[in-house]
Amino acid sequence: MIFSDPSFWVGLAFIIVITFIIKKSWSSVRATLDERSLKIKERIDEAKKLREDAQSLLAEYKRKQINAQSEIESINKETQEEIKQIESKAINTLELNLERKKLQASERIQQSERQAIESIKQKSISIALVATEKLISNNLTTKQKYDLIDNSINDLPRALNKS
Repeated sequence: MIFSDPSFWVGLAFIIVITFIIKKSWSSVRATLDERSLKIKERIDEAKKLREDAQSLLAEYKRKQINAQSEIESINKETQEEIKQIESKAINTLELNLERKKLQASERIQQSERQAIESIKQKSISIALVATEKLISNNLTTKQKYDLIDNSINDLPRALNKS
């Protein structure tokens, strides 16, 4: 007599409705959960892919860094060698310039010495001529002066032939 009791039928109907609602909602909950798990899986796959890309980029940048370091060292060595060559050339050029300046200074000194000697000779000759002229004018008579002039004129062609 359970079947004659209305509360049995209400309970049974309630259970059937709840079962039907749960079954219908379970499929939508399941679909939602499946969809969400697919999204999570896609995100995980995308994260893995991004991680792999990041690792490959990191490895590539490490290689580039190593290459850059070796290139920097190579450039540094070349630069040091060029600096040494430039220093060597500069020193050689400086030494050559100093030698040339020394030679020029030595030539100028020698030229100045020659000019000084020539100037001294000219002044000595001028002083000697003036002194000779004074000696002649003070110590010789007029006749002796004319005789000296005549002798000098006569000796002139012989003196010119010697030089």
